[in-house]
Amino acid sequence: MWGIELRTNSEISLARQIFLSLRKRILAGEILPGEPLPSTRELAKGLGTSRNTVCEAYDMLLTEGFIISRQGAPSRVTEGLHLMPGNANTSQDTGNEQPEHGGESGRYIYYLRSYPGILFTG
Repeated sequence: MWGIELRTNSEISLARQIFLSLRKRILAGEILPGEPLPSTRELAKGLGTSRNTVCEAYDMLLTEGFIISRQGAPSRVTEGLHLMPGNANTSQDTGNEQPEHGGESGRYIYYLRSYPGILFTG
């Protein structure tokens, strides 16, 4: 479901696997800003895992600013998320837009319009 494949024999917890998969899809633009995520119950049922596991993954996404959540409404991808090629040592105002290729997808700096002074790397 949602392109998430869980490996039960992995050293990475199921919640972290869900978080990483959804984060990757958000950063790749496969899940667009403002797009709702499935309910925790629906995703847990589709993945064959507990709702608590999915809630933990959503909490990770919320903590890192990838989603917003309101009681009674679906969790949605944050509207102000912007991607910039670069690395953690690249300043926004240097004009250096060359990605640091650290694997298949490279590395990007992402930031939230609502938190302009905070940069995250992924």
